[in-house]
Amino acid sequence: MTGVWPAGLRVNNWLRFHGEHELDLQPIVYALVAEHERDRERSNWLGKSALVSAIRYALFGTVPKQCLTLDDAINREEDELEVDFELSDGTYIERKRRRGKSTEMVAQLPDGREVRDQALLEEHLGFDEETFLMTSYFEQKSMARFIVAPPA
Repeated sequence: MTGVWPAGLRVNNWLRFHGEHELDLQPIVYALVAEHERDRERSNWLGKSALVSAIRYALFGTVPKQCLTLDDAINREEDELEVDFELSDGTYIERKRRRGKSTEMVAQLPDGREVRDQALLEEHLGFDEETFLMTSYFEQKSMARFIVAPPA
């Protein structure tokens, strides 16, 4: 397979994910499913969308719409969050936020450069957030709105 794909995701105190959680990823299709330990029929509000939204946060610093402030993305029991995202070409992006402070982003590029500027990161990636949203990431319920939209 050619191209670059997500190789890893680590979240620490991201939304409902208290503590550290890490995924090693392969260039395959994944399906996220969940069931509540006390109600096997329940799958809502268990973190599926929150997990995927961590990728958008790592790349662009955008938190999900349910967060009224950037601090709302920090797990309620903690004072800081960290999201790390790794690509198969060796690009490593780390975004941290401490409650009440500004978000810090640092990206290690495959050529050894360290980038702290969002525009330089997007130049390296070859896409901005708008392109990402149109081609690779569909916000929760956006596909449903597309499917049920009247033809026009």
